[in-house]
Amino acid sequence: MLNLSWTNWLKGTFSSKRRNRRRSKLKPRSRRSRRLEVECLEDRTLPSVAVPTYMIEVPPDQPYQSAGPVGFTPQQIRTAYGIDQLYGIIGDGSGQTIAIVDAYDDPNFVDSTNPNFLTSDLHQFDAQFGLPDPPSFTKRDQNGGTSLPGTDPAGAGNPNFEGEEALDVEWAHAIAPGANIILFEANSASPSDLNAAAATAANTPGVSVVSMSFGGAETSSDPSDNSIFTTPSGHNGVTFLASTGDNGSPGGYPAYSPNVVAVGGTNLTLNANNSYNSETGWGNGANSSTQGGSGGGISQFETEPAFQQSVQNTGFRTIPDVAFVADPATGVAVYDSYNNGTSTPWDQVGGTSLACPCWGGLIAIADQGLAQIGVSSLDGSSETLPDLYKLAQTKPGDFHDITSGNNGSFSAGPGYDEVTGLGSPVANLLIPDLEHLHAIKVHDIAFSATEGQALNSIPVATFNGVNGSAAGDFTATITWGDGAVTTGTVVDDGNNTFSVLGSHTYINAGTYTFTVSVQDTVTNTAGSDTIHVNVADAPLLGFGQALNSQVGGFLSNVLVGVFTDTDPTVRSPGQYSATIEWFEGNGLVVTSPGRIVSFSGNTFEVFGDDPFSLPSGGLFPVEVVVTDLNGGASVTINSKLSVASNPAIPPGIPQFGGDTSVVTSQFATMEDALTNLLLSERLFLESVAFGTLDQQQHGFSNLVNAFFAYQAAVFSYDMSLPM
Repeated sequence: MLNLSWTNWLKGTFSSKRRNRRRSKLKPRSRRSRRLEVECLEDRTLPSVAVPTYMIEVPPDQPYQSAGPVGFTPQQIRTAYGIDQLYGIIGDGSGQTIAIVDAYDDPNFVDSTNPNFLTSDLHQFDAQFGLPDPPSFTKRDQNGGTSLPGTDPAGAGNPNFEGEEALDVEWAHAIAPGANIILFEANSASPSDLNAAAATAANTPGVSVVSMSFGGAETSSDPSDNSIFTTPSGHNGVTFLASTGDNGSPGGYPAYSPNVVAVGGTNLTLNANNSYNSETGWGNGANSSTQGGSGGGISQFETEPAFQQSVQNTGFRTIPDVAFVADPATGVAVYDSYNNGTSTPWDQVGGTSLACPCWGGLIAIADQGLAQIGVSSLDGSSETLPDLYKLAQTKPGDFHDITSGNNGSFSAGPGYDEVTGLGSPVANLLIPDLEHLHAIKVHDIAFSATEGQALNSIPVATFNGVNGSAAGDFTATITWGDGAVTTGTVVDDGNNTFSVLGSHTYINAGTYTFTVSVQDTVTNTAGSDTIHVNVADAPLLGFGQALNSQVGGFLSNVLVGVFTDTDPTVRSPGQYSATIEWFEGNGLVVTSPGRIVSFSGNTFEVFGDDPFSLPSGGLFPVEVVVTDLNGGASVTINSKLSVASNPAIPPGIPQFGGDTSVVTSQFATMEDALTNLLLSERLFLESVAFGTLDQQQHGFSNLVNAFFAYQAAVFSYDMSLPM
């Protein structure tokens, strides 16, 4: 956060005695008031507005401005923290965009497309240290437009946001020189404007890091703002970072938000070759020459996040999470011509406002490495924060554990503490390990399966490794979802891409939850993915049958079909159902259930009954539909029923005919006529119940003809009786 501590500004001369300057308060917000803080450039009363929280080192009896750089250079900081060992191996932030949120406009920073960029402060900083200009530098207002606000009302030379912007932009770029930078300038230092700028930054395409070097005292309504510091829906992952403050304990918001990486400060000592020597917690403890200190402490309103449960048990959020150099006594060189002029543009600056954008640059480098293997940038709340705490437990060498120094209420000590958090970065170890946690991004491959049919060494997943990985570095476990767990075979596809092959046989059809888990045995990291697999029922094969009957006959327990389940697993008849459709002519279809009986293995017979006799001879279809009740597979068996014809019953008055033997006369007996009448009646009633209008009319005509035939037969019979 902006905690600007300008010290030892005395009238006419500078003294070695350093003192904090007065901090001014934020204008009240409709929901709450908060103040952002800055160390004073001069000993004067500031207007009641929010101000930055960086600190400037003032050498004894010397002006703080200088014609040349003073303080640590980018090369020294990169060497001290191992950042220079990342270049050429992982990257420099290329392809990523760092958003920096501050208030008001610094006119000496202009877009990289502006003709005046070559005289801008950022280009002068780069030229001094041999850094490439960023691929793109732009300024936007808090809504993402180009209507930039005015300069800080505090004016040049006073504690202002222009000094903060110079620090933030130059040092985010110094750590990740290949990253794009967008400076979002809020209309004012009010929390509402700064929050609006932060939200706009997160929603801007390509932004993966949002650095916020400002903050204020906690309020009870802070938790309601936490949602601002989350990755927008549909956006690549965004990590929010905030400085914890420069006035020691307790620190401020938004650093206390559980969605924000809170960055504290240290005093850094280097060896003669610029390698890391030691660090202490920045504050009133050893080696600190200022009255400021790393913000840190226990939140009053934010509950303890899950990622901190391994290091503390206060029940509340504690800060910081991590640390970086911040003591202005061991500060860095900043080019700020807006406040210092072009003849003496340099000063030595510290504060957690330095630590925050530097960590932002580190996260951008990690995101670049993930992008190289096809993985999205880190989400701050769900990935970056939990990952940092996980690595502190599993890879403690990734951090410099700072065990001395205090910030007033808390002292640094082994492990996590409220002065330096988990510690400062050993970047050449931390960044690769941070990437490794997400490098194994498993992508399950959708595949088709059928019950009972073996899957032999089929590709079930792909994943990306890190540079130099080999297939033998990984183990893969496949959970098939039906209770079976097998070991997958890892195959190197080239370009750090690998496939997992698996073999399995599903016994039953259905939908299964399928998971592939991959473990990197070298880095002790893992990844997994889960999909749903639909296993089809094995197909049924049907075989039709030839049936025989005669007019007026009833079929009982006849074999109407045979089927085979191609699933090799032994099945029982109760697993299936069968329905028989008898096509009896005249558009009438009679349905009856089938009885299934085992024949051999998974081959079954279907038997059925025709509940009605057929009215006439011919060849009639019989359809048998068999369904597997466990899997849903079905088959339609087409059989044929051949019906032998009986002599037709002619209309008209029949002549004599015996009725006690087989009918041989061309005329029907009275009994035959009665049978025909009853059959016609049944068919007519069936047509009324189930048939079409044409079928009903046809059935009625048959019934009338049968009635007249029966009437004629009765008359003939009566005439044959003795008088």
